[in-house]
Amino acid sequence: MSASSEDQPSGSSGSESGSAGTLHYDVALPYAVASDALLLPRLRVDLDFFAGQRQTIPVVALLDTGAEFSVFDGALVEQAGWSMAEVARDALDLKPIYGFTRRGPPVEGYVHELACYIAFGARFAELRFRAVIVPPNTLAFPVLGRAGFFEQVDVTVAELEKMIYLRFRNQIGRASCR
Repeated sequence: MSASSEDQPSGSSGSESGSAGTLHYDVALPYAVASDALLLPRLRVDLDFFAGQRQTIPVVALLDTGAEFSVFDGALVEQAGWSMAEVARDALDLKPIYGFTRRGPPVEGYVHELACYIAFGARFAELRFRAVIVPPNTLAFPVLGRAGFFEQVDVTVAELEKMIYLRFRNQIGRASCR
């Protein structure tokens, strides 16, 4: 499937070869709408923050090519059944996160590996990457950023149509779309 094609169902696979100016992608999804009802390039995903989590946590995350990392609010992790003490204790790293306030210190973020599921129709793609978890009620909305997410998924945003086109970079990941 390509972004210049017309009347093709979303979720169909496109060929790898093509003419210049044609982007082949694996799935086309409309912008996900969050509770604020703003039409922003957001993607509906489900997250597993830790092994043994009882159910995935549904999230509507902003696609942000300017964000170095994917960042999630600690309230989501608590909803999944983990405490912030456990988040801090089991963190792989600690990252300062800037840009939440005009002045003042950065927010401490805890790096964790998580699983991210993107559903399209009866199928889904599973991605695993490191993301930053910040204290509860710190983040206005979840963010999918460059490190981890955009390294695995090529994203094209068609602003006029309010559509997001995704191409999964890893051939194994493409084959595992279930």
